[in-house]
Amino acid sequence: MIDQVFPQSKERDDRNYKQEVHNQQIWENLMSAVQDDGSEYSNDPKDSVCPHCGKSGEACSNPTDIGRKWAQMKCREKSRLMK
Repeated sequence: MIDQVFPQSKERDDRNYKQEVHNQQIWENLMSAVQDDGSEYSNDPKDSVCPHCGKSGEACSNPTDIGRKWAQMKCREKSRLMK
């Protein structure tokens, strides 16, 4: 009955459902692509080690962008203060 009065509401519900299904498929694809080996930076090379703290698998171990370079600079300051 309501579909006869408001036919556009059924179309809108169908579009919303299709968008939700599409979003769920995208999310599942992204989650399946993530490699989880316990490290947040699992895509780093295995031999990447921070020259200041000696840790691998950290933000400071492989400065590939400005945020990770900043983390390495903070690590350098921290290690210099600790000495």
